[in-house]
Amino acid sequence: MSVVQRTATILAAPERVWTYLADLHNWAEWEPDIVEVLSIDGGLHDGGSLRARMKPRLRATIAFTEVERPRRFVCHTNLLAGLLSARAVFELDPSRDGTATDFSYTFRMGGPVGVVIRTFNPQKVIKGPETGLTNLVALVPVSRA
Repeated sequence: MSVVQRTATILAAPERVWTYLADLHNWAEWEPDIVEVLSIDGGLHDGGSLRARMKPRLRATIAFTEVERPRRFVCHTNLLAGLLSARAVFELDPSRDGTATDFSYTFRMGGPVGVVIRTFNPQKVIKGPETGLTNLVALVPVSRA
């Protein structure tokens, strides 16, 4: 298992989901590995980033690329001098009537430490995207018709 992909329907239009995600201070609310957002540089835009305190006691810069508002973005981070890396792709597709979002979260952990974690504790890799997606479904404000 090298890539984890999970999908869910969020009962809000893509713009509303994007607005929630683009408020990068919210990331400590929904992303289970982020304890605190320390700083933001440029926001959810190509070349933007956030610096966060992560579990367990790590600090990371999460960089944003391939940003296509309100449809898709990619984020990357390297930890432990590159021994652990992560790449996540978030895709938002509107429902037919535009009131809900089909949300896809694809995650890959890499680097030598990532290989060890994926090999010996694959549930840890799976749990992050599953918990994050569950949190997003619960936290994004629901669209009202």
